[in-house]
Amino acid sequence: MSEPKTKCSECGRSILQRTADKRNGLCAPCHNDAEFRAEMFAPDNFLGFPGHLAERLRKIGLEPHDYRDWAWQEQQRSSAVASEALERLVEHLEDRAANYREWFPKLREYADECQRQQPFVHDWALDCAQSAQQSIYLEKLDAQAPAASTHSIAVCCMPIIGISAVSEKSRTLDLEDSALVFLTPEEFAHWNSIYPRPESDYWWNIDNDPDPNNYPDLQLDGISENESAWLVDAGVCWNPASGATELWATGELWAWNGQSVRHVAELWRDMS
Repeated sequence: MSEPKTKCSECGRSILQRTADKRNGLCAPCHNDAEFRAEMFAPDNFLGFPGHLAERLRKIGLEPHDYRDWAWQEQQRSSAVASEALERLVEHLEDRAANYREWFPKLREYADECQRQQPFVHDWALDCAQSAQQSIYLEKLDAQAPAASTHSIAVCCMPIIGISAVSEKSRTLDLEDSALVFLTPEEFAHWNSIYPRPESDYWWNIDNDPDPNNYPDLQLDGISENESAWLVDAGVCWNPASGATELWATGELWAWNGQSVRHVAELWRDMS
């Protein structure tokens, strides 16, 4: 005897009646989606920030309504009372704004000095291989550039030929209350020896002599005799100062035949 069925009240999919009874009339996917939305997005009756906290946000150039969902999430995962959770969130945003105001002018000044010491490379000065590498850097930037976040600084780390393809005027892209700064790996290493680094950094690197030990699944079978292997290394990391320690990187194998470059394979990188 078959069990009674009904339809999901959200998507109309046919489901067992006992599933609907257990999940408030929803199928399992719709129920999971509803739970996710309930956790991530503030309900209409959520009051948000009290007046004095809203005013503190406006003083640092933030609109309280834009952080309503964040406030809701903070309350949901905090064991403290609601007012204390929102107070901590505002303090975090104030600290972030203060760090941005302090560090961005210093980093921009450093990037300007780097530009004076190592000017951009003009297209006419590049050989064929460098031009091909430059096109890969641009592709990585289009695909993985950090999203602008208020009061944030992201450092994009790549060789000078890659930086030259991005801008002909400045190492710094001023966004609205945020910034993207371009430095070479050597310049970025020097910056880190002077100052604590910003919350995140991105890097792109092309290795003409890839180390198989870094990529356990690296296979050069797809590279013909008249081609050279290029390993493109791309990644992002957040340091503990941002409240988390996380690191990921990806690899891509490309082939260069002296005239053109082609993508061969995606690679997994051993981060141990």
